[in-house]
Amino acid sequence: EYIRDDIIECWERSSKVGIYTNIDKKDK
Repeated sequence: EYIRDDIIECWERSSKVGIYTNIDKKDK
């Protein structure tokens, strides 16, 4: 819990970027 809260916040931000990154990779 103590660390996961921080990880979840970062993960949510990176996940949004990751979605776009995955789309770029799939297009290529």
